[in-house]
Amino acid sequence: MLLHPAPAELERMTGVPVLGVLPYLEHALPDEDGAALITGPGDDGPTVAVIRYPTASNLDEFKAVESVARLRWAWKKQDIEDADLVILPGSKFVAGDLAWLQANGFVEVLRTRIKRGGRVLGICGGLQMLGEGLEDPANVDGRAAGLCLLPLRTQFESDKITRVTTARFMSLPDPWSALSGLAFRGYEIRHGRSAPAAPLAEAIAGGLGYVRGSVLGSYVHGMLEFPDIARALFGKKASPTLDETFESLADAIDAALDMRSLEGSLAPHVVRGGDRLGELSPRTSPMSRP
Repeated sequence: MLLHPAPAELERMTGVPVLGVLPYLEHALPDEDGAALITGPGDDGPTVAVIRYPTASNLDEFKAVESVARLRWAWKKQDIEDADLVILPGSKFVAGDLAWLQANGFVEVLRTRIKRGGRVLGICGGLQMLGEGLEDPANVDGRAAGLCLLPLRTQFESDKITRVTTARFMSLPDPWSALSGLAFRGYEIRHGRSAPAAPLAEAIAGGLGYVRGSVLGSYVHGMLEFPDIARALFGKKASPTLDETFESLADAIDAALDMRSLEGSLAPHVVRGGDRLGELSPRTSPMSRP
């Protein structure tokens, strides 16, 4: 072993047992919230352009797309013109990002795209932008005119919704019909609530999603991390899935550390109400982020 005899010497000098050494691990975990360097193959599958407005958020949910499509961060309007799918992601400042879209010429490109039947997906703040406007009586985000691509009005409220959500797509028209009936587990994190200003079909029941033609909006983050959703949109499932990534990391930890000694050392300090350390398995992998 390369580190030999360092672990034994460290234990001798400190009197603290060395339970193992974790190796450097290549993994497919998404980066923390940000437009990270794209590391996928980039030369296979449809082109997916995620518009990178200044305060775009929750961009980690698009990591899985790298294995099934050519993912692209769209910084300028030309970046979305040839895309097979354009995504408006979440936003930390919806009114401000709307102004950025308008100032940088995205609006006309999006409208032209939709007239031709090109798919546009808005997630959370992106859904709100697709509507007719934002109202902000609680002074949370700001008032603004929307893109008017869906007949929705959004009102921001002081209370923030943060919850894990199980969602199921209703019967959807083309070009989204392959998603009909598919379920996924994701999360909501938002201040705004949106309601139709004119007749509009729900895509996800309970006001969590709407659809009109080639425009789809969802308040639930995380759909693209699910294999069935990826297969319906791109023709193949993302690999590895988030669960598979957590499993491989757990296997690496199990192989590198003396888990029995670790559990024996910590168990007396973590017993709460009958819970045991063994019940807090590293294999408990979240399917979504709160």
